[in-house]
Amino acid sequence: MSVLKVLFLVCVFSLGNMLHAANRSFEIALSDIFVISSGFDDNDNVQIVLDGSFENLCQELGESRFSIKRDERLIEVTQFAQNKDIPDCQNDLQRQSSQNVQWRVPFSKVLDLGELEAGNYKVVFKASSGEKQQRFFSVEVAYTTTADNYFYAPISGLFVPELVFEGSQTSLVLSGIIGTSCFELFENDVQIYQTKNTIVILPVMKRIAGENCHAIMRPIHLVLELGNLKTGRYLIHVRSMTGQALNKVFTVTTKDTPIRGN
Repeated sequence: MSVLKVLFLVCVFSLGNMLHAANRSFEIALSDIFVISSGFDDNDNVQIVLDGSFENLCQELGESRFSIKRDERLIEVTQFAQNKDIPDCQNDLQRQSSQNVQWRVPFSKVLDLGELEAGNYKVVFKASSGEKQQRFFSVEVAYTTTADNYFYAPISGLFVPELVFEGSQTSLVLSGIIGTSCFELFENDVQIYQTKNTIVILPVMKRIAGENCHAIMRPIHLVLELGNLKTGRYLIHVRSMTGQALNKVFTVTTKDTPIRGN
């Protein structure tokens, strides 16, 4: 075998190892898992929202794994990350902490658990402290054969600032399209429930009395005020038509002292 061929094979093997190291998945801890403590029925798609952060810019979200022990009503969640396959992150993975900007990049991910039997459930996950944390929620027996118990508005858009400063008003915007003349969504009919750092929005439509229904497209644009929230990470969970939901995680923090030049 020629020397050039040997060198070529060595280079290919080394490059393969570098790419494999860059893409190898590893378990990461979660800051929190948001759960809707009550409100799901056994014909709903139960959702939980994973929340965490990457250690640096060279990490990206990997696979989310969960197992359900139905007899114990126990759900175990494990989140994985991987290193980005870009040159700046392949040069020396062992020294990322000193070479890359130390910026903990937050992430959130909705995890669909599907339909669950009625009962009280426990979610277990590895927290940033390295210890196992638990969250609890319940699933009720559905008293209708449909996914919705109410006529929820077809909300397709949810906006809330990614960062809100403590002491200021937190506002969110709901948007969508109503396709009939005989239903309307009024701000006073929107139900808002908060349990710890989880805020549930139920946009219940109202039938307009005496209106002959006909097809017409009308926009939904509602601005809702959530008041002053304390420092922390929050989940907004908005129910929508046909068993769907929108989820958004955002941060409330204190204002940093401005850095002034000499």
